[in-house]
Amino acid sequence: MNDFINNDAVSDTWSVFRIMSEFVEGFETLRTLHPAVSIFGSSALPEDSEYYKLAVDVARSLSDAGFSVMTGGGPGDKTMTLGMDIFFNAFTHLKFGYATAEAWIMGSLLIGFTINQLRILKKLRFTRAQ
Repeated sequence: MNDFINNDAVSDTWSVFRIMSEFVEGFETLRTLHPAVSIFGSSALPEDSEYYKLAVDVARSLSDAGFSVMTGGGPGDKTMTLGMDIFFNAFTHLKFGYATAEAWIMGSLLIGFTINQLRILKKLRFTRAQ
């Protein structure tokens, strides 16, 4: 039993290095993208905004000219996650009550999913490979 626990601890420790190697690989890949440009800020605009359309046109022109183009997502809130929505409602729009309600709903869903997963796992039988 101790061998199994110790192997898991070692595996967890080495997983940090695997994750770090993925970051290093990503940065090395980004370094080879020349010429390149980043365009951020247009995702805060609605899709029908003239400035958003201008940003899309500029990005397309740069791409056609051979530049690698990286954006922050968008348009508007299409890349917004629930966690980001809670943050923005609480600290940007100062809607603390709404953000708290969202957080309670998200927490309740997570607890519900966790309980359901534990019920499923309780029915399964796990064995160790020899």
